[in-house]
Amino acid sequence: MTLSVAVWLVILGALVLANLPFLLERPLAPWPWSRATQSLGSLARWVVGLVFLAALALWAWGTPRLVGGAFGGVGGLFFIVKLLVSGLLAFGLLYFPGWLAGRKAAAAAQVPHGTAQSEHMTAMAALMDEAVRPAAADSTAQAGQAADTAQAVGRAAVVSSEVAQAVSAADAAPPATRRPNGAAAKAAAKGKPFIDRFLELLIGYVLVGTFGFTFELDLGNAFPQGWEFYAVTLALFIVLGYPGFVWHYLLQRRRHH
Repeated sequence: MTLSVAVWLVILGALVLANLPFLLERPLAPWPWSRATQSLGSLARWVVGLVFLAALALWAWGTPRLVGGAFGGVGGLFFIVKLLVSGLLAFGLLYFPGWLAGRKAAAAAQVPHGTAQSEHMTAMAALMDEAVRPAAADSTAQAGQAADTAQAVGRAAVVSSEVAQAVSAADAAPPATRRPNGAAAKAAAKGKPFIDRFLELLIGYVLVGTFGFTFELDLGNAFPQGWEFYAVTLALFIVLGYPGFVWHYLLQRRRHH
């Protein structure tokens, strides 16, 4: 791989990962306070978050050494294979929080078995009781009142038939198509807070920097860098994410208003 190709790959990767947190509502990190870990206990949330950070640190430490520094001189094709494997591992780290949040959303969207049926049966029983109660309360009613009662019973029977059809349709519908509860709908509409997006932006910076050092080790020797290098490159990375910030916080807000 030549130097120009490696530079362009780093630039394109930085452009994508800098804007991804603003373009996706899907969480990219399982923070203990995020909706990705809401289905877990308080201790499990911190454990999952710390394990995620440990896996990210291990990946960032091992990728330059195992992909860019190991087996030097074997050939460009083997380097590309190792790079693809490392990229798949990074994709798995970013995919896991969204998968965890998707499990919670699917569980919240499911209606408990028999809930809809019991509610409809209760409504049907109330209608039947309201229709039959006048006949039971006044056993000496005239023929006209009996006819009215019969009509009310007939209307209740029609309503009960419609309720039964609604129950069958609700039971036949898959769990994913049923309405979620109010809390899940509100959380889904709210989206990710800004702090989560900014921390995901930092994770993208770590990923891009790791691939940059990997390319540097493959092309030659990696040079040690001071804090000035990381401050400047982080500022440039944040600037690359400005289009996604404008699209999410300015254009979308203006469109909603």
